Amino acid sequence: MGKFVLLADPRTGSSLMMDCLSQHKNLKIVDSTGGELFNYDYSNLDNKMFDFNLEDLVLRDDGLLLTEESHKFICRKKYCETAHTMYDGYKLLTCHIKNDVEEYLSRVKVIYLHRKNLLAQKVSAIVAIKTGIWFNGNTFEETVVVDPIEVERSIDLFIKRRRDFCNMNLDKITIAYEDNLQDNMNDVCSFLDIKVFQPQVRTKQTIQRPLSEVISNYDEVKHLDKEYNI
Repeated sequence: MGKFVLLADPRTGSSLMMDCLSQHKNLKIVDSTGGELFNYDYSNLDNKMFDFNLEDLVLRDDGLLLTEESHKFICRKKYCETAHTMYDGYKLLTCHIKNDVEEYLSRVKVIYLHRKNLLAQKVSAIVAIKTGIWFNGNTFEETVVVDPIEVERSIDLFIKRRRDFCNMNLDKITIAYEDNLQDNMNDVCSFLDIKVFQPQVRTKQTIQRPLSEVISNYDEVKHLDKEYNI
C-alpha cells in the first residue's frame, strides 16, 4: 500500500469518505477535522508536522478559512512529506494545490472526489456558511436565495479545477459523490491495495430535499440543476 491523498472539491462528501477510510484497521489517517491536512484549526494537528508559529497565520473575520496569503505560507510540499512520515493518508482540497504541492502529488496515490451536480455543490456551501456547520450537522429545513450570476461563476470555477486536475499526470482514481458509497469504497480499497471492508456511515446529509424545495428562486437556476460529466 502506498501513501495516498484524498483530493476533493469542496462540499463533495470528502469528510464522509475520510471517516470511512479511518475505520480501516490498516490505515492511519490525519486526525484533524475531516482528515484535512491544511485545515484552519491547526490546534488539532500534531505540532511536530510544522515549523511555524500559529500566530503568523491570518484567519478570515469569521474564523473559518485561511486567507490567500495564509495559504501561500502554509500549503507547502514539505508539510505533505512530513505528514506522510506519520500517516498513510490525508485530505487536500483542490484550492490547496499551490506552490510545490502539485509536484508532490505526482509521487503518491491520489483519490479524486468530485460532485456531478455542481449546483448542489454550491448550495451545500451556501447552507454550510449560513448554518456555520460544515459536516455532520442537523438536517437543513429552511430555504436559501441564490445569486444566479454568482452560482454560474462558481460552477465555471469548479469545472476549471476539474479540467486542471484531469490534465495532471498522476497515479489516480476518480470517484463521484453521487455514486454508491460502498462501490466507491471497494474501488478505493482496490486502488490502495488494501482489504475491502464495509464502513459504518457516521455522518448524514445536511440537505435531504430536492433543490427545488431548498432554493427559493429555483426557477432562475433550474437550468443548472443537472450532472456535469467532465
